[in-house]
Amino acid sequence: MPRVARRLSSSGIYHVMVRGINKQDIFLEYQDYRQYLTVMRRIKERSNCIVHCYCLMPNHVHLLLQTDGEDIGLVMKRIGSSYVRWYNNKYQRVGHLFQDRFLSKTVEEDSYFIKVLQYIHQNPVEGSLAPSCATYLWSSYNDYVTPKTAVFSGLVSTARALEMFDGLADFVKFNNEVNKEMHQNEYLLPASDEMIKSVLASLLGNRPIEDLLAMNRSERDYIIIKVREETRATYSRIANLCGLSLNVVKKACSMKPKS
Repeated sequence: MPRVARRLSSSGIYHVMVRGINKQDIFLEYQDYRQYLTVMRRIKERSNCIVHCYCLMPNHVHLLLQTDGEDIGLVMKRIGSSYVRWYNNKYQRVGHLFQDRFLSKTVEEDSYFIKVLQYIHQNPVEGSLAPSCATYLWSSYNDYVTPKTAVFSGLVSTARALEMFDGLADFVKFNNEVNKEMHQNEYLLPASDEMIKSVLASLLGNRPIEDLLAMNRSERDYIIIKVREETRATYSRIANLCGLSLNVVKKACSMKPKS
């Protein structure tokens, strides 16, 4: 099945999210985080794009990027390829590190721009990795608030966002107001077929998908539920890719996994 074309932003601004394959960690220590930011800074200069905001979490990355005519896919490919080469060499590993294609949402309005900024900066707090935005090392929050103490310089452009607030105190207040709706809905995007197949392969232990047909119901239902939880795919897409009836998938997803 051909890939669906990525939606283009008329403003050139995107909220981008990339994550580790099978949700594995992509940053294991301090040096890894710094290397990803170093790669971003280099690609930013090469691609003439603007980084408005970022947050590096252990197993995924959020970026608020603005391109100047260059394809966002090419920018992200450069960042990903460069970091993966470095990471694989460091840890003496081979193969993919990131899961499928990156996810992206276009950012067309200023009102949505500042909500995405808020959402990204609050990720570590929402994920229980830090008690506040200011105490998390690997986000752009301190580039805005205390730039002299920020962990990495020369990457983030703060001008556009700061123009939308009535001073720094207003920025701090807004970014520390939790937006539960954004955290619940911002990236509940359906996965691609490649991602669904990757999750299935992991759950099946690389057994063929056809084995689902011969499984006992509880084992099969558990796998269907996990695929649904991890990919947010529709029932019909799961059914088509698993070779199951739509009714079987719907019934499975109406149940809770037992383990």
